[in-house]
Amino acid sequence: GAEPARLSGRLAGLAVAQDAGRLPADVFAREAGEARAALDKALVFAGAINRLMRARPAMVEAIAAETVICRCEDVRRGEIEAAIAAGAREINQLKHFTRCGMGPCQGRMCGETAATLLARHVGSREAAGYWTGRPPLRPVPLADLLGQFDYADIPVPTPAPL
Repeated sequence: GAEPARLSGRLAGLAVAQDAGRLPADVFAREAGEARAALDKALVFAGAINRLMRARPAMVEAIAAETVICRCEDVRRGEIEAAIAAGAREINQLKHFTRCGMGPCQGRMCGETAATLLARHVGSREAAGYWTGRPPLRPVPLADLLGQFDYADIPVPTPAPL
């Protein structure tokens, strides 16, 4: 959900600030500890909501072959079943075979349904796997990520003795 994503982003930002030398270790420890505690609490709620809202197996079984599963890429259940029959055994293979999960929502709308369909054939939802992360939709110039530096700024370790 939105709150775990926000808190995860906060943790990432704090880590970047500390790694860049812009955040003292004591401030990092305090703020990261608060963010981790809030994230743990949010994940408990998010997990409960996810379990409550997950489609029941009978509901997934009732989806007709012509029903669109991935609205972004217009992938139907029949295409997902055909990809599974052709050898897709993991959710990222299914994505490769069908483009399911490759649209603007990045599988947020269709992912669980596609994975549930796949899980019927591979044994479990865990065996079906999870989408791999993808880079941002908008390219970011590398210079914006690196900042300004000179090769003299790169620490060179002392060579090992022979």
